[in-house]
Amino acid sequence: MAWINGADGQAGTEDDLALGYLPASWRLENFDEAALAMEDTKFAGTIDAQGLFMPADAGPNPERPMSTNNVGNLKVVAEVGEGGQVLSAEAHLYATVQRFVDAPIR
Repeated sequence: MAWINGADGQAGTEDDLALGYLPASWRLENFDEAALAMEDTKFAGTIDAQGLFMPADAGPNPERPMSTNNVGNLKVVAEVGEGGQVLSAEAHLYATVQRFVDAPIR
């Protein structure tokens, strides 16, 4: 969803104008050096053209160091525009181990 700052030049105020939905391109990046070393983007999951993240399979993965699970410390990046007029935004996504048992006491 795209917005433009209003006359006050400040984001998130009453005079902002909603521009509507714009098609974006989506990608995942490793969030930090530790994620890069563990190749989290290779193992944690994928993101599709609409920005929907699909986590990887659960369980230990023998292809990862120490056969760790397919967890990942990821950065989600969205870009809109082309040429010299590209806007981008990013967010932190931590894909973690699934919880299959809901214990009565937490």
